[in-house]
Amino acid sequence: MRIPEALAAGCGADALGIFAAWLSRQVPMHAFAMPWKRYDVGDVESDREVCKVFWVTSSSESMSP
Repeated sequence: MRIPEALAAGCGADALGIFAAWLSRQVPMHAFAMPWKRYDVGDVESDREVCKVFWVTSSSESMSP
């Protein structure tokens, strides 16, 4: 696991993109371009919006599938 090494090198603990950038300078990396839509669920409100996309609910408070 390279995460402790990355943190010691000054990578931020809350942004995965910073870790990926650091790791790409350490080892060869490969990526896959996802052709479908992606959703950022970084907070409660964005999570609720994604739930609305995937689940029909009878109440705006209940986001369970």
